[in-house]
Amino acid sequence: VMNINSQTGLITLNSKIDVDPNSEIKVFKPILFATDGTLTSTATITLTVTDINDNSPACNPSTCYAEVMEEEKGSRVVCALNCTDRDSP
Repeated sequence: VMNINSQTGLITLNSKIDVDPNSEIKVFKPILFATDGTLTSTATITLTVTDINDNSPACNPSTCYAEVMEEEKGSRVVCALNCTDRDSP
């Protein structure tokens, strides 16, 4: 999923990470080991992947047609859509 450059420590992703609700990959906690041949050290980093709005909402039905009288009173439902969005809330 990721690569850590042994010379610079730069962390790069090897592929796109999708964190929409059906995906389980959200936090990475690799343990890094470093040595100079004599001494060693470890470090833990936390990389949290946050969701972006990359999916369009889907509505069913996708269109709705309604007629409203000119003097219609307020609070009347004229159309109801069921919409979902695959992005995290």
